[in-house]
Amino acid sequence: MVLAWTLGPGIAASHYEERARASTPSAIELEREVRRIAGQTAGGSELWPGFEILSHPLAVFDGSGTYLFRHPSPPEVFDAASEENLDFHVKSGRHEAVFADSIAEIGDAVVATVLIDRPEEGRSPTDLAAAAIHEAFHAHQQLNHPGWVANVAAQFTYPATDARLLALHYQEAEAFRRANSAHGAGAARCWTRTALAIRDDRMSHMDPDHAQYEHGMEWLEGLAHYVERRAAGRRPDTLAGIRFHAAQIRRRTYELGVAQAALLDRFDSQWKHELARDDQQRLGTMLAEAVGAGERCALDEQTLLAIESRAEQAVEQLVMSLDDTLDTFRSRGGWRVVITTDEDRLLFPVQIDPVNVEILGGLKTLHTRAVRLRNSHGHLDVTDETTLTKGAGAHPLFDGVQRVELTGLPEPSVEEDYNGIRVHAGGLNLRFSDATLSRSANSILISLEP
Repeated sequence: MVLAWTLGPGIAASHYEERARASTPSAIELEREVRRIAGQTAGGSELWPGFEILSHPLAVFDGSGTYLFRHPSPPEVFDAASEENLDFHVKSGRHEAVFADSIAEIGDAVVATVLIDRPEEGRSPTDLAAAAIHEAFHAHQQLNHPGWVANVAAQFTYPATDARLLALHYQEAEAFRRANSAHGAGAARCWTRTALAIRDDRMSHMDPDHAQYEHGMEWLEGLAHYVERRAAGRRPDTLAGIRFHAAQIRRRTYELGVAQAALLDRFDSQWKHELARDDQQRLGTMLAEAVGAGERCALDEQTLLAIESRAEQAVEQLVMSLDDTLDTFRSRGGWRVVITTDEDRLLFPVQIDPVNVEILGGLKTLHTRAVRLRNSHGHLDVTDETTLTKGAGAHPLFDGVQRVELTGLPEPSVEEDYNGIRVHAGGLNLRFSDATLSRSANSILISLEP
């Protein structure tokens, strides 16, 4: 492999060459695979009307550097580089905007961001490229369908321990699974009507905010997963049915969104164009119109009993696991950092990774990958560490956070001066003015109270 680098002032060539040998191929391979899929799908328009994959820049963090592809005006912190016929930009370390598999603004452009710093067994370059295309589709959604949103606050108050609602969710998923696997159109329509009827019953027993969250997530994430699976060359109609765990709220919305999209493919070849034109139509409403009125199929008594038992067991397992999760977190070795505040200096989330959280009850949330919190006196940024937050109001996060705890940290670096307190430990970086710090064995307590 021959690499030609354009180096910024003061950057040692050996640093980039070492990083290139160690990590560039994975990021470069990902970008090349994205381009291959774009070429095979008419630029992306065969995946979704008007979607142009390569019009959305891509940022990839591989654990050593951040690689920026196809950006119209890269920030100065990125240096130009090239490999054979592929031009890109790169910076050492993680760019602050590359927080998760998501989208972010970098240099006045909406950029798809992907993390490949934690290798996952069984994920091929095509799978990784399809995940990047998933995030590029989110950029397309933001620019073209800004109404496809979900209030993430509802995820943290969702009734995950309601066994009755979970059983109805399992019934709905099973009916959608049977609809998608049915060979005949008549059976598929019959099971689709059943799934939609169960869905209406389930939604009628839910808080409207939680129901609206599901509808929004089916637009936002269900369709992105549908595009991802098609980009990867996989059938989009597979469904896990009753194998969902009680806490897998987001995943259920992903799968049910994909299931409805796959059925719309079967019964209405123009549905994507219709939704692109009138983007406030709910998938369930479009699907009901596509299959029309008629006979509903029925789940047999044995299946219903199995579903009810599975839902009850799933809720019991979730409730039992909450204390175990908290105990495991607090029993980790290493250093512990705790930040406390009062109601006048509450911390508020700037960024969260809602995919990597565990909702523990009692206003406690475990952030297993990243979180960023702020108040008027400073900020706390965490990446690649586990963080426990406790809310101060009715909502565990968005009414303010009164306590933050991290465990299992390396020994922190602490600076105290007239500007305040700065602490760095592993993936934790915090800075606050007008705060007090105290130490005990392997613990640091920071109080933000006046």
